[in-house]
Parts: sequence; structure tokens; C-alpha cells
Amino acid sequence: MRSDATRTRARALVVVAKAPLKGSVKTRLSPYLSPADAATLYECLLADIVAKLEKHKESKFWLAFAAGGEDYFCQKYPATRLLVQRGKDLGERLHHVFVDLFRRGYSEIVIADSDSPTVPLSSIDQAFTQLSEDGSDLVLGPSDDGGYYLIGLKRPTERLFLDIRWSTDSVLATTIERARELALTVGLLSPAYDIDVLEDLRRLWHDFMTAQDLRDLAPRTYDCLRHLIANGSLPIFTNAVKEAQNARSC
Repeated sequence: MRSDATRTRARALVVVAKAPLKGSVKTRLSPYLSPADAATLYECLLADIVAKLEKHKESKFWLAFAAGGEDYFCQKYPATRLLVQRGKDLGERLHHVFVDLFRRGYSEIVIADSDSPTVPLSSIDQAFTQLSEDGSDLVLGPSDDGGYYLIGLKRPTERLFLDIRWSTDSVLATTIERARELALTVGLLSPAYDIDVLEDLRRLWHDFMTAQDLRDLAPRTYDCLRHLIANGSLPIFTNAVKEAQNARSC
């Protein structure tokens, strides 16, 4: 049996991200948020997820960022292992993250997105367990919009990322079907949701209001959303302004 130190060296945990530049992130919220507010919200989502995943002790943490974000990430995360994404679309970029890190000697790699704040750290443990102990070749964390918030592999598998209609509700189903064609055993985690549209923000605020552990899990995002609601930057949710004001006084 491998020691904990050996297992840690063999595992890479990656967040894929973009620099939170105005007009380039969370653009589907633009009818409701200004480009600056959307960028701030994304920066908070990213910071919370990085802080959470850096606590995973049985893996080495990496932050893989889209080209053009070098200045931001080198200044904001100077102590973090950084990797520049390469490729023309999301599929190519994900594949090359796996390729680049497998070449560094990792045997199990899990990649997570940067905008699914409700995913608990226990899901990361489950992903690695499925890869290492349960016989899964591929692990996916299903998103409620039909995509996935997490993908884990034990070897590069380019075919999983080819001819996928990214940003559609068929991504997860197509990926699972592709895995079956490749005779890969698929493990699935509990579903979660990412933050793309106004309804996602409504859902997140409701979850914040009903779960202290979630506020603790994503404190920057909680504070950001509370501020946006309280200052009128977002459409009025049902009772949200009163809730935000009450939360601020707690």
C-alpha cells in the first residue's frame, strides 16, 4: 500500500479559471450586473474555490488559467502552482491540462471548475477514491445545467473532449456516451450547480440563507452577493433585500 506522501505526490487537483477581467467573465449576468460587478463576483467565486481546494491534503493543488491572465494570476496567487491553458476550445484546453500534468508524473488528476461554490471538499475525496479504489477510469461531477463541474482521469483520453457541444445541456450525456464507446468505467459524484444566470444567483442566495456551512464554505461569494443585493445592483429577489440587511447586522 502506498504511503500518504507517495499518494499525495501522485495526485493533482486543478482549478481551471480565467482572469476576472471586466466584460470577459459571467457575461450571461450582464443584463443584471455591470461588467465590473460581474468580474468582482467571479473573482470571489474563484478565490473561495481556490481557498477550499488548497485545503485538500492528499493532492498537489494547481491553478490552470486561460492565456492572457499571466499578470493577474502571478500577482494574485504567487505561491500557487500555475499552469497556462493551451488549446482553441474548452475541450482542447481540458485535454492539455491533463496531458501537461500527467507528463509531470501524476497518476490521478481531478479538474474542477471555478464557479460551483456549493461543492464540498468531501466530493474531491470521493473523486479520488473512485479513481484509486473503486475502479473508475473517469469521474464526473454532474452540473444541473447538463454539463459537469469536475472531471477526473488516470490517463490522458483525448477522445472524451472531441466534438462536444460545449456550453449546452448535452455535455455530460455526450461525455458519458463517449466513455462507453471507449470502454471506460464512469464514476459519478453528487450533482451541483454553477453560477451562470440570474436564477443561479437566486438559488445560491437561498442556499446561503438556509445553510451556515455554505456561507462558511464560500465566505467571499456570500459577502459579495449580499452587498450586490443590499445596494440594489441586482433585481430584487423575494425578501432578499431584508435578508441581506439582516445578515449584514449579524
